[in-house]
Amino acid sequence: MLESSSSCFDFVSRVLSSATSPERGTKWVLRFWSRENIAAILELRLSQTLGAVYKVQLHSSHCLGQNFAKMFEINFENDKGEKAMVWQNSWAYTTRTIGAMIMVHGDNKGLVLPPKVASIQVIVIPVPYKDANTQGIFDACEATVKILSESGIRAEADFRDNYSPGWKYSHWEMKGVPLGIEIGPKE
Repeated sequence: MLESSSSCFDFVSRVLSSATSPERGTKWVLRFWSRENIAAILELRLSQTLGAVYKVQLHSSHCLGQNFAKMFEINFENDKGEKAMVWQNSWAYTTRTIGAMIMVHGDNKGLVLPPKVASIQVIVIPVPYKDANTQGIFDACEATVKILSESGIRAEADFRDNYSPGWKYSHWEMKGVPLGIEIGPKE
């Protein structure tokens, strides 16, 4: 269970680029389903501080032990061919994890996704001028996307001619693309 909590911590901090910390106390919580069935659950929680006031529980791991196995008679055959009760763990990410990522990386202009989870990491936008060599700018954009893609970066270029570069910046920023590159006649 500690390994799964550690991997969750790594995922949230490295992939979602969110500063997180395990909560101070690991605690035992007793849950009662009936007088005969008492489940002692070890809870490990990963939380994130948002601003100076808010703290959100992102993830929790539960060592359920054999409590459910006893209640619901969940058995398996072990290596010796004997009938044994299962040991269970439970851990999961919640929608709160996604919400916290949005709260951390979003602002009034839109969402900037962490590069590791963004479907498009870089958008290349051509900025042609009236008398500029438009085809040369488009070729430079294509070459940039090719270099980035070969480096393992998910990149695309926006060649739509019915939108201005400013509209394109806004459009891709609202979609959460973390980095935009503009290429004009001087590049």
